Amino acid sequence: VAPIYKNTSECVGAVLFSVSILDINEFKHTMGIAGVTITLVALIITLIVSYMLSIYFTDPLQKLSQAVDELSSGNMETNVVINTNDEFGFLSEKFNEMVGNLKKAYREKESLAALRHELDVAKKIQTSILPKSIPIISNLDIAVNYFPMTQIGGDYYDFHVVDKNKIGIFIADVSGHGIPAAIIA
Repeated sequence: VAPIYKNTSECVGAVLFSVSILDINEFKHTMGIAGVTITLVALIITLIVSYMLSIYFTDPLQKLSQAVDELSSGNMETNVVINTNDEFGFLSEKFNEMVGNLKKAYREKESLAALRHELDVAKKIQTSILPKSIPIISNLDIAVNYFPMTQIGGDYYDFHVVDKNKIGIFIADVSGHGIPAAIIA
């Protein structure tokens, strides 16, 4: 019962409120089902949002990881495409730049290997034109130490025995080092 007052001192009526226990139990049951339903819907929405966020983060990482695997197995044509303006897009751009730099360095390495091979051949040729033995002349001791400053050099020497008492010795030292000096020599 709730009294109704006209002013603070005079009661003009009353409101009677009557609810059965059955109605209260039914309301509790309905609210319980609504609570469980809302909780399940919130859980499902949370799972969907979590899944979408995980894809947002893991998909670019998976692309980058796969590209790193391809690159490490020797595929120099590896490229990563992540079209975003965030850190993943930045990483993909830097990865692609790195692959380009690695390709360039690999080509330079191959060129250097070919040049080293050519230098080895040039060194063998230069060494092969030097005398194999030192002539023996009475009352004359000859010794040779040949150490070019670079892999090949512009130094050359040779002996020409005129007779048992005379020998010609030729020594050449072209200024400079390396292939140009060796070619001139």
